[in-house]
Order: sequence, then structure tokens, then C-alpha cells
Amino acid sequence: MDIRKIQLTGKSTYVISLPKSWINDNNIQKQDELGIITQNNGTLLITKNTIKEIKSSTKRIRLDKTPDYEKLLRTMFASYISGFTKIIIQSEFVMGVEMRKIVDEFTGSLIGAEIIEATDKSYVISGFKIHQDVKSKDAITLMGYTVRSMLKDFIQGLHTNDQSILENIHKRDAKVNKINHFFSRLMVQFMQNHGVMENSNLTMPIVNCYFIISLYLETIGDNITNLADLSVLILNSDNKADSIDKVEQTSKMILEIIEKSVDAWINFDYALADEAIDLNDRLREKTKELQQGLTDFEKINHIDCMLDNIQYAGKIATNIAFVTLDAITFQEGNVDERNLNE
Repeated sequence: MDIRKIQLTGKSTYVISLPKSWINDNNIQKQDELGIITQNNGTLLITKNTIKEIKSSTKRIRLDKTPDYEKLLRTMFASYISGFTKIIIQSEFVMGVEMRKIVDEFTGSLIGAEIIEATDKSYVISGFKIHQDVKSKDAITLMGYTVRSMLKDFIQGLHTNDQSILENIHKRDAKVNKINHFFSRLMVQFMQNHGVMENSNLTMPIVNCYFIISLYLETIGDNITNLADLSVLILNSDNKADSIDKVEQTSKMILEIIEKSVDAWINFDYALADEAIDLNDRLREKTKELQQGLTDFEKINHIDCMLDNIQYAGKIATNIAFVTLDAITFQEGNVDERNLNE
């Protein structure tokens, strides 16, 4: 740590010199403006970047031969998350069906992304939403609602033997992934430009929490799609009523854990987060009890695997509650004690 003394100029101006190495590294010149941002923990952030808006930037991807489409898709997502506002794909050859599939998959996975220009040899993609367009609380609330509705549909699909309901779960999971991609991009944008962060009324620790929670909800969504895929083994069997009951009991417990955890974050509710954590302890005990009583038929049809998936989803949902507890404790700052009997 570089420690420097405060100098007093006149009667009310306090001055501190800046490290020369930092000046040189950032090419600071006389009369340059610096941004000073007061952090919640009492520290000051000094930045050369004083712009409070996202700058337009373009990522050009040039193809001189048929690409590895999976690698290309990863590059496109990395470009989006890195903060580029426009992505241009230019090719030396006529791009066919596979390229159109990749571009459609990419734009379909992001909030607001659109193909604004297209030729046989190029695509221009833009329209990515920025933080001013999407409220973080609303986005997390929507993610929580979507994964809960996916789980409810999973339970209904088991009871009604309706494959169309179970297949639709995959489509809903894509909506959850969209919002997770948005929070990934948001976090990078704030790290790159502290002026944008200040303008949003969000702090970096809170943005990190939103990103982590969105990642947890995205993982839960993936887990529910796994359950939907595994359910085919139950639905095609003759003796399934008892197995469905076991899966339903534990799935309903997850529904409650997700609801309590997300609501705890949205409302910054310490007690509700505690309730979610306690409920997960009961889910773990219930799952263990059910797995110990599984029949050979149920083991063959992967009921034990489904219960493992359910228990894992409960654990991930509970992590949201733990993030909430950590954030509340951090925000409380100098509060010396909390009444644990509340």
C-alpha cells in the first residue's frame, strides 16, 4: 500500500499527490480530468474514464475458410459479454445454412439482439440491451418466476403424461439463459467503466451479487431440463404412481426454496433467507429418506438420479439465500450485532 499525507492548501482545500507510476501507466497529462467516486466502504475510486455512457464499439470477425461453428459461436458470445455494441461477421465465401443456424441461435439467446444487415457474405448484429433498458430487480424476479414455472410444468407433465409440456421446458430455459447472458455483460461493462456504474446507482458488490444469482438460477433451469429429460423413463413404465409421488414431494420443496431465496434477495430480507436455508436442510433429509427406500424398479428407471438432481437444485437455490445474507451483512457495515431471536 502506498501511504501519502494530506496537504492543506488555503483554508478548505485538501490535496494529495498521485503516484507517478500510475500517472505514467495511464498517460495522464496536465489539465486532464479524473473521476472520483465515493465507495460504500468509505474508499475513493479514482479513474481516468469519466464517461457515464456506454461507447459504441464494433467487433469484426473475418472468415477466410469454413469455420469451426462451435468455436465461432463461443467467439460471438465472448464479444457480446465483453461489451461490444455491434458484431460484424465477414466471409470470403458464400455463407450457407449452418452459418444462418449459428447466427439465429446467437441472436435468439440474447435480449434485444437483431440482425440489422445481411448479405451472402456478411452479417451485422446489434440492438443489445444495456443496463438502462433492463432493471436488475425485475430481471431476477423474471428469472425466478420462469424457473419456478418450469418446475411446476415438470410436475404437471409427470401427472398428465403430457410430453408437450415437458418439451416446452427447454424453450423456457432459453429465456433464463438470455437474462444470465445480460448480467454477464453488465458485470464486464461496469468493470470496464466505473462512470457507467456510478450512473446506474448500483455498486460493484451488488452487481457481482446479481451476476452470481443469475448464474445460480440459470443452473437451476438447466437442472430442471435434465429432470424433464429423465422423466421419460418414468412415463414409459407401468408402475409409476409411487415414483411420481416421491419426485413431486421433493420438487414442491424446491419450489418453496426458490421462491423464498429470490424474494429474500429482492426484498433484502434476512429472515426469509434463513427460512430458505432451513427448508433446504429438510429437503436434504427427505431426499436421503426416499433414496434409502427406493425399489429396484425405481433405481433402474433413474429415480435415484432424479432425486440427486432435485437435491442439487435445492442446494443451488439455497446459495442465493447465502448470497443475500452476505450482502445484507456487508451493507450493515458498522452494525455490531444482529438479534438472532427475531
